Amino acid sequence: MKKQIGLVLIAAACAAVATTWNQDVDIGAKWSEASSWNTGVPPTVSDLALFDLAQANTYDVDVDTSAITRLQQVSQPHTFSGNGSINITISPASHFQNCMYNTLSGGTVTYHVDVSVNTLTAYYAQMNNNNGGTTIFNGSFTVSSGSLLNARGGTHVFNGDLNLVGTMRLDAGSVIISGTGNTLISGDYISTAGPGSELYLNRSGAYTLSDLATGYLRIERTRVYFGADQAVVDGTDVKIYQVSADAALISNGDYDQNFGVLYMFGTSGLDAQMDMNNSDCVWTFEDSSGTTWTHDLVISNVGKNTEIRFAMDGGTGLTDEQIGQITLNGVALTEADVFVEDGYLYLCKSEMPVEQKGSTEPVYVGYYRGSAMEQGIYQFTDLTDPLGTAARVGEWPFPNPTWQKIGFDGDQYYVLNRGTSFGGPGLSQYDGDTTLTEISGSDDFADWNGVGACNGVWYGLYTGSGLNGSGLYMFMDETDPEGTAVQLFSGQSFSSNVWNDVAFDGERYLFVQPASGGDPGIYEYDPDADSFTKISGSETYADWQGLAVFDSDIAPLRNKKAYVLLFGGQSNALGWGYRQYLLDTGNPLAWPQADIDMLHGLNLVVPQDTLVPLQSGTANIVVKPLPNHYPDLTVAPISRFAAELSFARSVRDQLSLPDMRLGIIKYAIGGTTLYETSDWWPDGTADRSADGTRYQNFQKTVWKGLAAMKNKYPTHSVEILGMGWVQGESDAIEGQGENYEANLTRFIADVRATFGVADLPFVLSKLSSNQLEGAPQNELDQWPIVTNAQALVAAADPYVVATDTEGTNYAVSVGYSEGRYHYITPALLQIGYDLADALISICGVDSDNDDLLDEWENSYAPGTAGLGNTPDADYDGDGFTDQEEFQVGTDPTDSDDFLKLSAVSSAGVSWPAQGGVSYRVYQSTNLLSWTAAAGPLLFQGMTNAVVGFSNFIQTNPVGFFCLTAE
Repeated sequence: MKKQIGLVLIAAACAAVATTWNQDVDIGAKWSEASSWNTGVPPTVSDLALFDLAQANTYDVDVDTSAITRLQQVSQPHTFSGNGSINITISPASHFQNCMYNTLSGGTVTYHVDVSVNTLTAYYAQMNNNNGGTTIFNGSFTVSSGSLLNARGGTHVFNGDLNLVGTMRLDAGSVIISGTGNTLISGDYISTAGPGSELYLNRSGAYTLSDLATGYLRIERTRVYFGADQAVVDGTDVKIYQVSADAALISNGDYDQNFGVLYMFGTSGLDAQMDMNNSDCVWTFEDSSGTTWTHDLVISNVGKNTEIRFAMDGGTGLTDEQIGQITLNGVALTEADVFVEDGYLYLCKSEMPVEQKGSTEPVYVGYYRGSAMEQGIYQFTDLTDPLGTAARVGEWPFPNPTWQKIGFDGDQYYVLNRGTSFGGPGLSQYDGDTTLTEISGSDDFADWNGVGACNGVWYGLYTGSGLNGSGLYMFMDETDPEGTAVQLFSGQSFSSNVWNDVAFDGERYLFVQPASGGDPGIYEYDPDADSFTKISGSETYADWQGLAVFDSDIAPLRNKKAYVLLFGGQSNALGWGYRQYLLDTGNPLAWPQADIDMLHGLNLVVPQDTLVPLQSGTANIVVKPLPNHYPDLTVAPISRFAAELSFARSVRDQLSLPDMRLGIIKYAIGGTTLYETSDWWPDGTADRSADGTRYQNFQKTVWKGLAAMKNKYPTHSVEILGMGWVQGESDAIEGQGENYEANLTRFIADVRATFGVADLPFVLSKLSSNQLEGAPQNELDQWPIVTNAQALVAAADPYVVATDTEGTNYAVSVGYSEGRYHYITPALLQIGYDLADALISICGVDSDNDDLLDEWENSYAPGTAGLGNTPDADYDGDGFTDQEEFQVGTDPTDSDDFLKLSAVSSAGVSWPAQGGVSYRVYQSTNLLSWTAAAGPLLFQGMTNAVVGFSNFIQTNPVGFFCLTAE
């Protein structure tokens, strides 16, 4: 017989006689036609039938005799159709367990005929699609009583009636039950081997269980998916038996219909995982094995309107003392986190989102590299027991050494790729499911040993030879970590021999120490004491790699703002203002301003790229030759400044919002222009690759400053308030006045695009005629052109203001070595005050100084922002001042919308919560003394929050609860 590309074997009782389908016969010919076969006789029960599978074929199998199908190396689709059936019988005499054995190399075999499986004593039929093939059964499929079918590898789809009278075992493959057929489970569905098995219960038809004693699903090392979009298990009872520790029950779609009762029973107890996939369903758990619910259950991704309730067999309610350990969305629940109502023990109820359930503990993330669980990414809640509190994230194994280090921001996972696949080395973003995206561009992160993410800032351990040497750095741009990095704790190098990953949650710096570094485990670093404390107990973290942490309670609040000013330009923005003048005149700006932060991009008197209090020392440091303004200052560096001091000080003084923070970021270089690509040239887009060199350095400095502000103020929303610009002399001197309007317009657009603020207020100081004393003719010609261009740009944009610099208040250093282009110290101060007034006039933060954000006032009552209402006013008369309603996010125009607390049954409290507000609940028995009961609690958006107090209620006949908000 010639060599076959692929074979289909249909045989009876594994017979040895072979009959081959003729190659030149129409594939639609009947099985029973003698001319279809090389022997001239159709194969019977004792024969072996061979098919050439070089192309996609349809075989009309019109046969009622017993037959066994065996497919090997199928790479083309094949269909078995007809009016007959395939009856598979395996007898003890054959000693052949794989008589229904399919090895599919990506191919698909479809059965339109009915198939039944009948195995005799201790033998089984096996469907094997190990190489990724798919078998589809569109007819009915029956496993006879006492029979066993092993579904192994690949995918097996049942679209017709599925009758499991006997047993089907899922072993490392995927079975999808879909279509509109009926499902009778009077035997059981078992998976006893092969991690990675998957069962999809996508059918909207009924799943019929014969009774509670038979007809169950036994789930071991298998993921079971319930429902799918448009194919919903609705009101269906499904029975789960003996769920093993490495199994998972997963809601596979977002839908509103309810499940029936999910029965759980068995002597081994439940120790399983459930992933709700954020779907909104009712899950009812009932246990028929005894009088207490002793199982452990890990439930993640619970939807907002999901209802989870527990009861004994028949709906008998449980008390909160009768449950095992329940972990909900990464939080190990206590008795106080559940409540009893209507005969059920509830974890969460309809319209009561899971965020209410109590815990404010952080979530940790790492790669598991041991053997007790499948390898991959896991979340856990206890550093001293990561294995015992672990819940797997997705299904990808992320093998070592390709994947190392990890970050987590509460939504996305960030992994370092050290291999060549998946885009090659660099930083990738993983959504926790199926999407992995490389995000670091051309940067391979080769010099970074560890990476973390918190509130929009990256943290990493740098091991390269650049920057300031090895150490801990934060950065804002994942495509340019070195270019936007700011060092933290310069006294510590955080050697890679001792520390191999870092995590930051907004308050705590956590480091992983391997065995090579000393006593292995997780350590917290105290910057003030410069010391490390082990916080993982006896856990060495030996089976884990990488560490990330996310604490939802450390996040920016809606009523806390940290505004940032940007400041740049050329020499008058760099500055020739003398600190000595401030000292001589007793100006408070001579000393650091503790309530304003500053970062600048040059290494002068004040250190470069370091967040410090606003102060002098960010300008020219050289000693000028005589005559100069301060001849007694003869030793460099000289402490000088520009308009940034008065600019930031005046903005801060004019904004009185409670708990507001302000910072200013400065980068300026003398003699620079807007037209040269070596200077401030902008391409007008967010892509900085084509921007001028100085402008790129400015952008990097801004990213560093934003990172530093976010790091210092983790509970504040860090926002760029506006930009001050002092520049234009060099463009005029070099004859570029005619291009200045276009260049400035494009520059403003570029700044807005780069930092993502569409209408960023931009205030600039115009050139002054005072600078023209003794000037050559070309400057006399160009000066008014640039000044007019500055005015035209401001006139064309409501969020741009150009301030005037004419008159004696804007004197320049004529006759001094500082030069006629440069303003004297009091003039620089005046320019700063002018810029501040201009910014306040257009920034729309608090135009009427009532301590309420204009955008908030106008969102509820348009036109009220400028009326000057006092913060103590009560616009809607609900007893809460407008400022109090601003702080907690309620509507100041709705008397029914205010901070309120309600009872939930007899064991909990509830309130309408707002995103970005921090809540705390206190409890008391006498209204005189209060103790903290829950919080701080933060929520991502508007929701109905609930906290249970069953223990407190049971032990105290009278109880009072108090809710506070920040």
